[in-house]
Amino acid sequence: MDPIQILGGAAVGAVGMLLCGPSAGAGSGSGSGRIVPTGSVSTGAASSIKFAAITTPGGDVAKKLEAAAKAAGVHWLGAHEDFDGFSDAELASIEVLAGHKLNGAKLGKAWSKLTSLKWFQVWSAGVEGIFGKGGPCPCPELPKSSVIMCNASGAYTDIIAEYVMAGVLFFDKELPRREASRKIGKWEKFPLPCCTGEQTFGVVGIGDIGSASAKLAKAFGMRVVATRRRPEIPDPYVDQMYPMDNLKTMLAECDFVCMATPWTPATDKMLKAEHFAAMKKTAVFINVGRGKCVDEAALLTALETDQIKGAALDVTASEPVEEGWRGWGTGMDGKMLMSCHR
Repeated sequence: MDPIQILGGAAVGAVGMLLCGPSAGAGSGSGSGRIVPTGSVSTGAASSIKFAAITTPGGDVAKKLEAAAKAAGVHWLGAHEDFDGFSDAELASIEVLAGHKLNGAKLGKAWSKLTSLKWFQVWSAGVEGIFGKGGPCPCPELPKSSVIMCNASGAYTDIIAEYVMAGVLFFDKELPRREASRKIGKWEKFPLPCCTGEQTFGVVGIGDIGSASAKLAKAFGMRVVATRRRPEIPDPYVDQMYPMDNLKTMLAECDFVCMATPWTPATDKMLKAEHFAAMKKTAVFINVGRGKCVDEAALLTALETDQIKGAALDVTASEPVEEGWRGWGTGMDGKMLMSCHR
């Protein structure tokens, strides 16, 4: 299912919570909510709920949210890039808010006008943009309020897990080398390695995305290891779970290391030079968590000096990266697969 449809369902599912109690609406703390069953609320009652979004007006996201709102009989107030697009009266009437292009500073600025807000759905799994990136919360009233806030944990799980496996195959099947041969017209034969039963896939901080990635790795026949804060909690796709204190021990075993941790002050730069030094020289590092969880300078140095084989990055420490970023250089050819985090 399209993640935006899931999120639209979560936001509209909030209407069920407002009208019928929490059991009818979206699951607290999750973007994977449930739309209220047809007939469980009256159209007249639903139409009294005011629903709005902070996203590009007329864009795909706004259109899908509007369609979901209309299907549930909800009063759609529209979408704008910022709160300034709404009148003060509209802001005061919003009860359900879906935020796409939104951060804590914008929310903090408009908070005093959002006097009817009951439910707030954000697009991302991480919420550091709302609560602050290690500094003061830019909207301190939010955590003190009775407003229910849901993130999008789970909405992108399958998509990201597939990207992880794309990173595995990109390096395991020597795709950069094959493309380099094609570009220069060189007929070059070399062995085609196999993942099945021969390689170890490790997950740093296993959660929804890490577990989904582990499931796919197991389908490829790989041995799977992982770390989590509470290693006594098993995962059906993990062969061995390590406590975080044994992170370097786990890294030394891995042919592929998938980082899927959220950013918090506790995970800031949790992977440092010493961790890359602990990895195999043939290891590939894949980051689909947050760029700030890694000492990026240490990672780039590890790549430049062939300390590890390669990296597949969906996230970076700053997004977009600054001009002249070391990862852009030709020295990274064949060593990096990169996507620009949305």
